[in-house]
Amino acid sequence: MNNTINNKTLLTAITLTLVGIALLIAGNLISQKTQLNQNNKDTTDSSNSFSTSYPQRIICITPLGTELIYALDCQDRLIGIDMFSDYPPETQDIAKVGSFFDTNFEAVTALDPDLVISLGVSKKIQDFCDSNNIRFERLKMTNLNSLYDDILHIGAVLNCPERAIRLCQEIFNELLNVKSQVAAINIMHRQEEPVKVFLCLNRKPGTLTNIGTVGPGTCLAELIEIAGGINIFNDLSLPYADISRESLLARSPDIIIEATSALNIKDRSAELIGQWYDLDVPATANKRVFLLDENILNRPGVRSGKIAQMLFDCINAHRQ
Repeated sequence: MNNTINNKTLLTAITLTLVGIALLIAGNLISQKTQLNQNNKDTTDSSNSFSTSYPQRIICITPLGTELIYALDCQDRLIGIDMFSDYPPETQDIAKVGSFFDTNFEAVTALDPDLVISLGVSKKIQDFCDSNNIRFERLKMTNLNSLYDDILHIGAVLNCPERAIRLCQEIFNELLNVKSQVAAINIMHRQEEPVKVFLCLNRKPGTLTNIGTVGPGTCLAELIEIAGGINIFNDLSLPYADISRESLLARSPDIIIEATSALNIKDRSAELIGQWYDLDVPATANKRVFLLDENILNRPGVRSGKIAQMLFDCINAHRQ
């Protein structure tokens, strides 16, 4: 018995050491990116050519940007946000300027910003900023590498590079902690293969149709792996796509995780989870269907560490 315990302890130590080495290498890469970003922070492209001073009046047209500004402790410069930005709670008192697809440019003009931040490409927003001499920054945040890049870049733009570096380190440490938990629990339970995870981002209400999920090369796919799972739709050709009930049955997930509203989780959990039990897959046979707050899960930005922990808790709920 003692030999078994000692062997488990040794294996745990070895695994955690290897995880630490791998993440240390990743950490060094973050440091290298940080140095490159600081060395090149004065280099601008055509969308950043209007001002050499540091922005003081910021509008974010994406919740990921709003959360980033708060995480960088620059919320005192935030004068406008999109209608979906609701975290942290203090955002409720900030002026709203519509959404990415339906931006209220009159409201933006009235607020007189010197920086507008959005996620992805919008020709309308870009053209508006160009014509009004407003600096425009486009976040990517498609995967963890681009998340770190965006944090460091915006930190340089706002003249808070040290806080940006610390924020990257904080996220990195949170992910390291989840990785360590995965290593320890896998050894304890002799788990050799990653748990097959299906992540439902949306579906037609009351049915298992028009099911949206996540593909490869995305933050969410990477966070599933960090949490000890494998995304069963990692072979999709798109980062996000709708999948069929039949393809879901064929891939036989061990865990089903659905993103839904906090209100649904509070009032309709049994109903929503029960709808998945029409599927004959290991996840339903073993009662491993979970609901997570869509306003957290669908925003893998500065709260990526929290999302990884939430995913870990679902994946390993039956083993803790």
